[in-house]
Amino acid sequence: MHELMRGTGGRVVETLNEYGLSLTQMKALYLLDEPTEEVSVKVLGTCLAMSLPAASRTADSLLLRGLVTRHEDPEDRRIKRLLITPEGREVLRTLEAVRLDGVERWAQALTTTQRDALHAALLTLHDGDDDHPDNEGPR
Repeated sequence: MHELMRGTGGRVVETLNEYGLSLTQMKALYLLDEPTEEVSVKVLGTCLAMSLPAASRTADSLLLRGLVTRHEDPEDRRIKRLLITPEGREVLRTLEAVRLDGVERWAQALTTTQRDALHAALLTLHDGDDDHPDNEGPR
């Protein structure tokens, strides 16, 4: 895992730098990409283990880049709600493509024996995942 992360992480960091984003901002975008509803700044901070002011600064930065929108909650104007924009989702798709490219290059460098061992290990992990939709439970 260390070798995989070392081989793919550098390009991810380069891509973040190209967008002018920090790792925290990337994590915030991934968090906002999950729900179909808006997320409050407070919830963002809680999920990312940050103070409310730090979460607000993160949201402000993403807002300035056009990666999220923010508006007041109609029922409580003190609550600010965030929603990822199509541009924010595009940044995430770019980061995912960079990661996938790195994983593919890493896997191509493996020997046949290493690839077979990795495949077997991944199958074992998959078979043990009772929550995975393809898994009907223990065999």
